[in-house]
Amino acid sequence: MTGITAIKVVTKYLEHFPALGPLTLIVKSYLNQRGMNEVYKGGLGSYSIMCMVISFLQVGIRCPTPKTIIKPLFTIDAPQNKTR
Repeated sequence: MTGITAIKVVTKYLEHFPALGPLTLIVKSYLNQRGMNEVYKGGLGSYSIMCMVISFLQVGIRCPTPKTIIKPLFTIDAPQNKTR
């Protein structure tokens, strides 16, 4: 994607999601406070941050249900006593 195309895409997303600008600035500020905003140091650049925020806004917030809160990440089977 060229820079001109990226500008058009970002402008459309800013029109579609009014919260995109403020959320992007909050994430940029958070990363800046932790020294994670410089791409050459392994941080995220502005375009990457904006793509991440767009993805968040597109997916939305999913409220957890009691099953997903209690559900373990994995199960450990207890050893079984084998009698011979």
